[in-house]
Amino acid sequence: MEFVPEDEMLLTDREIRQLTGRKRFAAQCRALGRMGLPHDRDPDGRPLVLREVVMERLGGEKPSQEWEPGRC
Repeated sequence: MEFVPEDEMLLTDREIRQLTGRKRFAAQCRALGRMGLPHDRDPDGRPLVLREVVMERLGGEKPSQEWEPGRC
């Protein structure tokens, strides 16, 4: 299992707005449900979506966390 930094594990608020086309948390959650994307909510109602789930669903590749020579 590869390590993903916590700040990259979840989609950002901006990414969720772009993905759903919605601004309000409740509307975002409804849109995510219609899209069949599993999500949870934080105590404030903000949707929490794992980046890995979206990448797999949309056919993207997982970002590589491996160190490469000459790369900072």
